[in-house]
Amino acid sequence: DVLSRHLVFLSFDWPAWYNPLNWMRQVTLSEEEKRLLANYSCEKCECFMPRDKATVLTQIRASFGSEEAFDSFVQGTLSRVVLTGKKRFVYRRLWHHVGETIVYLFTN
Repeated sequence: DVLSRHLVFLSFDWPAWYNPLNWMRQVTLSEEEKRLLANYSCEKCECFMPRDKATVLTQIRASFGSEEAFDSFVQGTLSRVVLTGKKRFVYRRLWHHVGETIVYLFTN
């Protein structure tokens, strides 16, 4: 889907792509990730400057129609996109490095 191709998510808490044990495990959202996304509310966002929050909420309303619609997007669609990004991080990095290694081994 379009969002999964254009958004990149990273976390220090995600499984290391270079650990062979992680290659066999199913990648899922952690309980903390699920909780954060399920309980998201743009109304609760914090900004250093109050005008920044007003700017963000204005853009959310312009793009999504309402804050509630954006919250629903984060709680539903974005959860799936984050999971796709997490899988891409763990699995694609592995195959990228395997491919680089093979090229290095057989072209030198």
